Amino acid sequence: MKRWIVCDLDGSLMPPSDGLYVSKAVQEKMIALQEKGNTVILNSARVFQGVYPLALQIGMDKFGGYLISSNGSHVYDMKTKQVIDRVKMDADQVLWLWEEMKKHNIGIGFTQPDAVICNQMHMGFELDQKNCDIDYITTMHPKRYLKADVVKCSIAAKPEELEAVIDDIEKEIEKNTDFQVIRSTPTLYDVLHKEVSKQGALEKL
Repeated sequence: MKRWIVCDLDGSLMPPSDGLYVSKAVQEKMIALQEKGNTVILNSARVFQGVYPLALQIGMDKFGGYLISSNGSHVYDMKTKQVIDRVKMDADQVLWLWEEMKKHNIGIGFTQPDAVICNQMHMGFELDQKNCDIDYITTMHPKRYLKADVVKCSIAAKPEELEAVIDDIEKEIEKNTDFQVIRSTPTLYDVLHKEVSKQGALEKL
């Protein structure tokens, strides 16, 4: 029987924040499953650039399958090499979020095709950069870099700094935007469109 096999990455196919690639043993097992005709779907909170290298490692460029990234905001077909779903965030609301995080001295970043644009580097961003084949650009001028759709924002700081303000931040975000806050790691929280989820993206697919 051929199946669709859905896999999370961090804490599932690999230890949390373990870089771009799975172990040799996992690689071989995933390829063997696809050789039997099964379809693999990688479903991760990571941005696309943190999922795609692993997809190549396990042969999905040969077998096909799908990549759900940014907690469901972005869906990519490995067979056709096309984005088949993208839930973008309102640009004005992204810029509002940027200014709001500055008030709290919290790191803020947003996705662009070739980089994550952030106001300052924090541990959460450094770990994320390790896990994704994408550059981080720090700037005081976010509008200068906001040229394409944003599918995910992230906020980063020390765990105690995030915990101290997160309740207030969530209330302000809910009041002023169409966004939601999802805890990713103790030093990094994702901010996404409120209609987005991993499960929702999978159900649509």
